[in-house]
Amino acid sequence: GEVASAWVTLQQMAARQSIADEDRARSEALLDLAKARREIGAAVRLDVVRAALQLQRDTLSQVMAQGDVLAAQVTLDVALGVATDIRWQTPPPVPLPEPKEPQIDVRPDLIVLAAIWEALGRSRQSERWSLAPTLSITGEGGALNRGEGWLPTTSVGATARATPVSAVSLTRLKQLAAEQEAARLRMDAARQAAEGELALAQETLRTAQVALEVAASALVLADEELVLAQDRFATGADGNLDLLAAQQRHGDVARDHVDSLARYNQSVVAVLWAGGSFASLR
Repeated sequence: GEVASAWVTLQQMAARQSIADEDRARSEALLDLAKARREIGAAVRLDVVRAALQLQRDTLSQVMAQGDVLAAQVTLDVALGVATDIRWQTPPPVPLPEPKEPQIDVRPDLIVLAAIWEALGRSRQSERWSLAPTLSITGEGGALNRGEGWLPTTSVGATARATPVSAVSLTRLKQLAAEQEAARLRMDAARQAAEGELALAQETLRTAQVALEVAASALVLADEELVLAQDRFATGADGNLDLLAAQQRHGDVARDHVDSLARYNQSVVAVLWAGGSFASLR
């Protein structure tokens, strides 16, 4: 789960950098437009100063976003155990497929605990058989001639042998029994914890799905508002204050959408891991 989680985070940071790049490009274009309008007397000096200030803010955000991407790449490299000079090309993040029916019994941690419990059971059985009494049976067969023909003869013998049970053997049996019982308790506790982890992950996923839907709807509205604000500024209907506010809101909403998508995908990864279905991501 660590590698998948690191990959989702890298996609998230790369998407946030793309938003930062777009914000800076818009601010640069707005500054150029404000300067052009100022030259023809359609804008005032304040419009140019506002646009220049926004460009500086967006430039800083762009630099910080680039640093976040580099940090996420290093985290992924560490999770994969590869050299940190690799720069991953990440496609735009998309929602991961919803998890299928969970299969807790195939979780690696539960499989290991079950294997330990079974191995201790086999050791107990082997120890019991080594202390069990043994029974040896022998037999002979032949024929005897008494003048009236041959008569078959048989003889059977049995020998029972019991090995004395030493205190060491009894102690070993008790120890194995105690170890197997402890293993059973650990196995039951781990399964109970896994069921609780799965239930929590599923509830978190449901919440993340609702949040993603809301964020997607908000992004549609923010796109529309930005287009309208750009048109009104270009035609001189509004100053650039409204446009700057619309650009800021659009960037915030876009980042919220990316973060909501990342939380949703992280929740999917958590459900897949908790439910033992992680192989379905391959």
